[in-house]
Amino acid sequence: MGKINKAEPSISLIPKRFQLNPSPKGYCYGQHKAVSPEETVQRALSSLASTGRPVLEGVLRLDHLDRIGIPAYVCKVNPELKESMGLTDTLGKGITADQAKAGALMELVERYSAISFLDHDDTKHFIARYDDISHHVPPPLIFLEPFERYQHNQQSILTDLSDLCACPLAWTWSYSLTQGKSFLFPLKWFAFIYGTTGFAAGNTLEEAILQALCEVVERHAISTVIMKKLPTPSIDPDSIRQPVIQDLISKFHQAGISTHIKDFSQGLGIPTVEVLAFDPQAPVNTVRIYNAAGTHIDKNMALIRALTEIAQHRCQIIERETIQKKRGGPTYCFPRFRDLDEAEFLIDDSSIISMDDLPDHPGTDFRSEIEWTVSALSRAGMEVFVTDVTHLGLGIPAVIVTIPQARLNQPTTQKNPYFVMVRNYMEMGQYHEAIQAAEKAFDLDSEEKNNPIMLCRMGTCYRRAGLYSEAARLFQQALELKPELSLSPSFIKDFSEIVRHL
Repeated sequence: MGKINKAEPSISLIPKRFQLNPSPKGYCYGQHKAVSPEETVQRALSSLASTGRPVLEGVLRLDHLDRIGIPAYVCKVNPELKESMGLTDTLGKGITADQAKAGALMELVERYSAISFLDHDDTKHFIARYDDISHHVPPPLIFLEPFERYQHNQQSILTDLSDLCACPLAWTWSYSLTQGKSFLFPLKWFAFIYGTTGFAAGNTLEEAILQALCEVVERHAISTVIMKKLPTPSIDPDSIRQPVIQDLISKFHQAGISTHIKDFSQGLGIPTVEVLAFDPQAPVNTVRIYNAAGTHIDKNMALIRALTEIAQHRCQIIERETIQKKRGGPTYCFPRFRDLDEAEFLIDDSSIISMDDLPDHPGTDFRSEIEWTVSALSRAGMEVFVTDVTHLGLGIPAVIVTIPQARLNQPTTQKNPYFVMVRNYMEMGQYHEAIQAAEKAFDLDSEEKNNPIMLCRMGTCYRRAGLYSEAARLFQQALELKPELSLSPSFIKDFSEIVRHL
């Protein structure tokens, strides 16, 4: 085991104070926000222009690429920041152009803030093993709860938990909304697993928290249904009487796109609504069958979110495939359906309910809605942690919400935690330890030995550890499994460096 830096932590070990404040809603047309989208756009543009380095390259409208007529925007990110920070272009949706533009800008604020906090600000974290910290830490079992393997395999927990507790992690202050107290929390560990799920920015801290909460619950609901192909009730379209929703659905139907609407709420008491859109005349095949879901404690907002999400993603995919000449994919947590037979469980009408039957708890203040949502999740055995990642240079509230018990239909949760330990050790620069963790990972999931991504990651470990012969073998094996890697500039660069050292 490599040496752990036990210098004085760069953050205070005194629990960080956190408080939710009253946060009334000031704008409620098709979405709930503290201020109007016009104000949000003005503030976001001003903040992004004041960072000292260019972040935003341009804001472009995309919905002209499709025929539905629901606004969608994209923020084009400075290529230098894409390279140095891993930022990607961000998207926004809405029932008005200003809503969609504000959404794209605030998603950029959220990503810039969260990635800066996680990867570019060492003053917010300190490194230690779980075994070396005695106070203000949650029980270690929560670190394994995101992984599917532990839902039915309790025997393996003890061994894996012991190895995890000996693994150096980056700790920061987070606040349990469930328990009402602060904890030292391994936020990066969960970021490796959940990715950007739970990232949000808002006009107020409370607005951001509620948005992040809804995103985590939304993806949990999608993942639960999709992974198990659970039957869910269909919502009778004739029972939908909200005018904005009726107009959105009409736009789909006028474009020749049929919609099938499902209740994904799964007994949580928090409305999650899913929409499958079938387009027999799709401009690109990827969007022929397309899904999205929305979560909000106001059931109408949940359905509006799902409908506008499909419209936004269609525009994104059309741009990606017809202009950028890159392959598109399904909405996050959904699979790609080749035909309606594969999606049968999402169009089955054996159970039909009214929109009136959905849970519905709309309020006028973000704080009260957060408190209600946290209570509902607590009853389901789920704990909510929130980390304030507001970027001082931007001054716009941003958070990461983590719910360790939430399901996520992504490869990181399907594998064993040793793969996450590999990434963690690599970030610490402990490549020999990363190799040891990788060997355990492959022992538990031997089929991953034929995964080119995992082979490249292992090869990178060996390269950085100076073990070039083994690195070359792994890179060559990855190339044989996936010949198109020869077109990847980063793969060629890394492989060339390895060969030079042989």
